[in-house]
Amino acid sequence: MARLSNASISLEMIMASSRVLHLIKAQLSLLEMASEETTFFTGPNAFGNDLLGSLSGKYAYADLSELTPNGVCKENGCSEGPDAMAGGRTNNIPICPITSSSGKAYATLAGGGLLVLDTKTTPMNIVGEYGNAVINGAGLVGVQVQHQIFLNAGISASSAGATQSTFTQYSLDDTMFGDTPNGQNVPMPVKVFQDLDNTSTIGNSVGPGSNDSGQKPGTTTRRDSHGTVATVDGKYVHTVDRIQNVVEVFDSATYERSN
Repeated sequence: MARLSNASISLEMIMASSRVLHLIKAQLSLLEMASEETTFFTGPNAFGNDLLGSLSGKYAYADLSELTPNGVCKENGCSEGPDAMAGGRTNNIPICPITSSSGKAYATLAGGGLLVLDTKTTPMNIVGEYGNAVINGAGLVGVQVQHQIFLNAGISASSAGATQSTFTQYSLDDTMFGDTPNGQNVPMPVKVFQDLDNTSTIGNSVGPGSNDSGQKPGTTTRRDSHGTVATVDGKYVHTVDRIQNVVEVFDSATYERSN
């Protein structure tokens, strides 16, 4: 566990193209009622670098059905079929699409679970799907190291997150997702690390129901995994805990955690 000093750490996330983000929202949010024009942000970011963006495609190309290729709801409570296995997907607000070298997009979700999309098709096909009991929420960011996709889960950004504690790291094998859809929760992810004191929230079924210890590092026992980056040589994955003000370091090959 590496303690952060006065130096601030900025993790630059390489986001998917505007086309990927645009189509993910169409894929997940059932945009039959969409009436506003799609927009994107311009101008400098917090580091003075210009944001890049463009728009392409049409909603007519989007897959607005409620069901995945496995015949279950993309989001729980749909009218066309049953909820997915292992808790399903309770809130499909996409957080971060992590694009892999094979052209897959791993769309992390606010309510946990995961959808893996083939970005080379229009509309993007769902080739992998997970319930939130398998990949807990709140879904956050990830990074690719060789054939592995490392994903993390932290607390909710809503007011419900104030008493949650979540630090979980997963790994998925990118080579296991092809052109045809996998079954539900196939392949199972490797749980690289899960804090023993995670609350039983957003798909996690063990641990206390809440943690009321507050927000201040040094006094709170809460955790929030909220950023992942690999070292240049790919040997280690660094994951930030923004409540405890620490970085957890994992060996990308053995998953061993460095203290």
